[in-house]
Amino acid sequence: MLHGSKTNLTRKALISIGAWFFFLNSVFAAIISVRYLGGVGSIDISTFCYLVITVISHFAMLVFIPYLLLYLPVAIIFPKRKFLVIVAAFITTFILTILFLDSFVFSIYRFHIYNGFILEMLSGPGASDIFEFKVSQYLLCAFSFAIVFVAEFFLFRLIENLYQKRKLKAGKYVIIILALFLLISNIIHAYAVAKGNRKITKTSLFYPLHFPLRANSFFQKIGILAEDDNLFIDSNNSENFLLDYPKSSIVLPDSLVMKNMLVILIDSWNYRTMTEDSVTMPTINSFAKKSSSFTHHYTGSNGTRTGVFSLFYSIPGTYFDAVNYAPGTTPVLMDALAKYDFEMGVYASANLSNPPFNRIIFSKVKNLQIETSGETAPDRDKEITKRWLNFIDKYDNGDKKKPFFGFLFYDALHNMTLPKDAEEIFPSSWKYAKYESLNNELDPTPFFNLYKNCAHWIDKQVEIVLDDLQRKGLLDNTVVIITGDHGQEFNENKKNYWGHGANYTKYQMQIPFILYDKDLVPTTYTHWTSHYDVAPTLMQNYFHCTNPVNDYSSGKNLFDTAERDWLLVGSLDNFGIVQKDKITVINFDRSYDIYDNNYDPLDTKLDAQIMNQALFEAKRFFK
Repeated sequence: MLHGSKTNLTRKALISIGAWFFFLNSVFAAIISVRYLGGVGSIDISTFCYLVITVISHFAMLVFIPYLLLYLPVAIIFPKRKFLVIVAAFITTFILTILFLDSFVFSIYRFHIYNGFILEMLSGPGASDIFEFKVSQYLLCAFSFAIVFVAEFFLFRLIENLYQKRKLKAGKYVIIILALFLLISNIIHAYAVAKGNRKITKTSLFYPLHFPLRANSFFQKIGILAEDDNLFIDSNNSENFLLDYPKSSIVLPDSLVMKNMLVILIDSWNYRTMTEDSVTMPTINSFAKKSSSFTHHYTGSNGTRTGVFSLFYSIPGTYFDAVNYAPGTTPVLMDALAKYDFEMGVYASANLSNPPFNRIIFSKVKNLQIETSGETAPDRDKEITKRWLNFIDKYDNGDKKKPFFGFLFYDALHNMTLPKDAEEIFPSSWKYAKYESLNNELDPTPFFNLYKNCAHWIDKQVEIVLDDLQRKGLLDNTVVIITGDHGQEFNENKKNYWGHGANYTKYQMQIPFILYDKDLVPTTYTHWTSHYDVAPTLMQNYFHCTNPVNDYSSGKNLFDTAERDWLLVGSLDNFGIVQKDKITVINFDRSYDIYDNNYDPLDTKLDAQIMNQALFEAKRFFK
């Protein structure tokens, strides 16, 4: 006797068919998961076995959770075949589409799309300012979704036929095997963590929503916990810590005759646009020759949020969340500007409330303009140039009794969008960023040429600003800083890294840094400097602050040529210790990986002394 006709399947039959349907889709999910392992490199036989067991069990679980939470309740309450086909096809299409997009993003940027920061950027104010895509890219996504949906619809029908012909058997054994695999995978991982087997623990970080078992307390009791496991800071959320920033009250003179200050920040600035030629950004290159130019300068992080934070606060991004959750904590640099009553001209192309710079950096700026009008990044960049010129016109026509502070944050390099009338000095370039085409074998030249054309256009905006200051006679009394928030990688190391936010190599961390002061002899400095050094330099050299630098900074004066041994970079969730010959990455679960400067894995032990120094710096400004 059959389980029922196609048009009149029983509730039990629909539940079973759905289970087999979702199980088969877990196989497709496991196949997609191969994309996550592009950066793993060579693995031994034990790691391979672990990966097989983990992939099968983890992605079966990822697919079966929606089955249990969505499909099963509908099948019980409303067991109508035609409706359930659509429900099942839509759920699995959505799962596979999101998984494929996530694997694509991860293969390039090494983070998942459900990352809290990314979700905040996508859903927060000004999201369209941060992520710009062409209509053709949206249409490609919609078309792909439709194709998968149709395929899933017919796959469900196939499962129906096989089920009615009694071809699908031994379902309970499949469930038992998957449960065993899940248990074995977690036990192996817990033991690998305890023994410091980074080949296994590293691969566990690659998969989405994968939080395998850790049992360090148990393994410590039986005496097999790895010796260096206790080096890591705990993973408590930073909002549970109280800030101790600055460490002491800042001491400044009662009055000062101050120069004006202007910070020009260029989002996602690859240093090669300054070092490889003088054609891409001729204005800034020429200006650098009249300035103090620092050619080995690092930001404090590989992303905008903590990169800008490191510039103004002069402390690592490990404190960002704590500052965000501690209203009223402002950078000592901005406090000094407020004390001496600088007139403020703060203009950013992207929305200043996402990330919340309006609250944590510019909270003391009156009438702060959070949003900038414009459909594209170049439109908004032109608008902030216009607003700045208006600000300077009013200042120039005023009494000029107060100094001014300016902040211009350009975004076209981040979005890699050119206005239609822009000069394309590199003609063999993409017309827009084809993110869907990026892979390790791709020749990056057309993409980089698009980027350089955008950099050339940004250079024109900076030229307008500098020429206006020169024409009004204000440049001679203005300290001008031109730099970036972070770098932008174009697969220079051939590890399939593109963009930023994915590693701490120089292509995502090193940026140009130019400081112009008419009273300084133009000099090119090659010693290692960082964004942590900016606030100390301004506080000491211009505000005559008498506090020790370590009261408010993790850096030192830019002009102090003494070499630093290491740099703590990143955020509380994922941070790195950058040294001259290696990069140590501490992951969100406090496992670690060590790489050389080309981002090839190193089989070496942690430097306990450097690690302890870095971790002390990561907590020094907490009470």
